Amino acid sequence: MAAAGNWPRGGADEELLDVIKTVGDPIRDFLGGLARQRLIALLDEAIADPKRTVFAALFEMNDPELIAKLSALGARANVVLGNSSGGTATGVKETDDSAAVIGAAGVKVTRRNTAPGSYAHNKFVVFCDANGAPRTVWTGSINWTQTGVCTQNNNGLEITDDKIAAAYHEHWKAIYADGSKSPKALAVAGDHEWPFTIGESKVSVWFTPTTRSGDLKEATRMIEDTEHGAVCLMLNPGNKGLLGPILEKAQDKNLYVRGVLNNFPAQGKDSPKDQLQLLAGDGQQQVFKGKQIADVIRPAGIDKTADWWEHEIKNTGKFMIAVHSKVIVLDPAGKNPVVMTGSHNFSDRASTKNDDNLIIIRGDSQLALTYAARIVSIYGQYRWQAWRNTPEGQKDKGLKRSDTWLSNRIGKGWAETETRFWLGTT
Repeated sequence: MAAAGNWPRGGADEELLDVIKTVGDPIRDFLGGLARQRLIALLDEAIADPKRTVFAALFEMNDPELIAKLSALGARANVVLGNSSGGTATGVKETDDSAAVIGAAGVKVTRRNTAPGSYAHNKFVVFCDANGAPRTVWTGSINWTQTGVCTQNNNGLEITDDKIAAAYHEHWKAIYADGSKSPKALAVAGDHEWPFTIGESKVSVWFTPTTRSGDLKEATRMIEDTEHGAVCLMLNPGNKGLLGPILEKAQDKNLYVRGVLNNFPAQGKDSPKDQLQLLAGDGQQQVFKGKQIADVIRPAGIDKTADWWEHEIKNTGKFMIAVHSKVIVLDPAGKNPVVMTGSHNFSDRASTKNDDNLIIIRGDSQLALTYAARIVSIYGQYRWQAWRNTPEGQKDKGLKRSDTWLSNRIGKGWAETETRFWLGTT
């Protein structure tokens, strides 16, 4: 996500921060989108019934609207709250301050201060009915911060299923009981996959940490079985996560593979920027470089004025404009569509150190196509912006009056590959 406009006074990033912390501001509401609307609606529904309770496991917090909703729930809200990335970072102090506010309102707050060795990185909420039975769970990548809600690219997933909600509730109770510890028993429990069925869809839930990375192994197997392609949004999957298996599939010209990574995994200061050494699906290190990584890109903002476009705000160190989603979609129109999401960064750290959750949904083509369309729209925007900043792109003057711009694509397998991905044809 990027922001553009003619901003008055001071830095554009500071002006944007003023906007997103103002509850009711129409720009804030617009930036929060449908995800913010739905999360607020779920909280309002719980507030309206004096017998309902909620159980949240959160990484960090400073969003005034969400703080107000938790405060309105008072003692009916139960929150396990991490301490962001630890240390003395701004996010830690703001989370501490927010914890004090909701605690003063009667919310039952338990701090899980495991950083920096590991992160209490979940972002899920379990909504219980008037009898205390778990009914709905909200998960995904949205941190309860102003930037998480408004300026980062994020996703939320609402699941109304008693059994899945109960599984999340059980895990909430486990991390609540552990407080600021992360005992081996928690990781051993993480080796257990929670399988469910919703209609014709198969759902797997994994809670981390694990001791054997069964979450990553299951996901890797599914990526290896891809028939038509894969699309993804990632923050930073690390060197031993799922980026290697995704890039392996990208080498097959019969598959459609596209993605955006907010940060490429660190390779050492002397490594070329266009070279990645990653753990591949067979468990061996593999080097990907140049054209091999061309279709999995980093976000780019417009940094030179075009005739029709303003300069954009990019990530300023406040982690404000970022791709923070964690989503992989496989074969959305095929026989076995797959959606993977949650708070999990698809990394080895997420699997073996952090508190995280990963949900894998198989067989729901509508959900997979919805996610895939969103991912590719984000990819297309950043792809164009990266090109627009090149010398060739700077010469571009907008829409062409002929179809010659397609000449380097037609007849080179592009149409067939993308058609298979979107229509599921063989």
